[in-house]
Amino acid sequence: MLTANDGQTDEPFGLDVLRGDLAPRLTTRHPITTLASQVTAFFASLGFRTHPTPEVEDVLHSFDLLSVPEGHPTRSPAHTFYLEDGRVLRSHTTSSVMRVLRQGRGRTERRVLVGGPCYRNTTPTPRFVTQFHQMEVAAVGPDIVLTDATGMALGLLDDVLGQGHGATLRFRTLPYVSPGFSVDAPCTPCEQAGCALCGGRGFLEVMSGGALTPAVMAAAEVPSGSRAISLAISLERLLAIRHHVADIRPFLSTDLRVLAQNG
Repeated sequence: MLTANDGQTDEPFGLDVLRGDLAPRLTTRHPITTLASQVTAFFASLGFRTHPTPEVEDVLHSFDLLSVPEGHPTRSPAHTFYLEDGRVLRSHTTSSVMRVLRQGRGRTERRVLVGGPCYRNTTPTPRFVTQFHQMEVAAVGPDIVLTDATGMALGLLDDVLGQGHGATLRFRTLPYVSPGFSVDAPCTPCEQAGCALCGGRGFLEVMSGGALTPAVMAAAEVPSGSRAISLAISLERLLAIRHHVADIRPFLSTDLRVLAQNG
């Protein structure tokens, strides 16, 4: 089972460059940066280490190693952005998890954290956008069980949304996890009445994860006797729930007035 221990947090920061004719003024951190720091700190306390990963990926890590079959909709250019050389813009952080696990192949115990922008070829709506931000953790070890993933998910929601958030777990099928699950949070903007953000369901999926399949663990060269779990987090959707905003697109805005309201 996963237990808490001391971890190191990689704190993101930035530099404001001010024009010479403007007086300095106080600014706020971008809400995505603020939430990413909070998520990083939560998992660092459980011993997860942050790993930098590329936004341009290959088909091997994006699909092949994750058992995504030929002809799956996510492989289509209608869903994924392909570059001229055949590589793709990262469409999900599970490809980054696989890359990091393969770099440390053969290790019986690991706790990794990855994250950053992801891209999908879609028409922007209150719920879906062409660029969004994900963070994902994976744990490997002989004592790892599925409830470690669900426990981390609910614990993170306690930290981000506060206790009493009312989130529920739902079975979900994904090519690379079995069993898999989703975490659905009550849609706060519509008070569960149904809206464009939650698709009329009253709940919004904010995380997904599960136990990596034997085929995926073999591709990552996880040693025999160890198991692996993963948990992916949607930052914009979490922010929408936390700030009662019925559209994730404002969180990708550069308008300081909008960002200040949701920081």
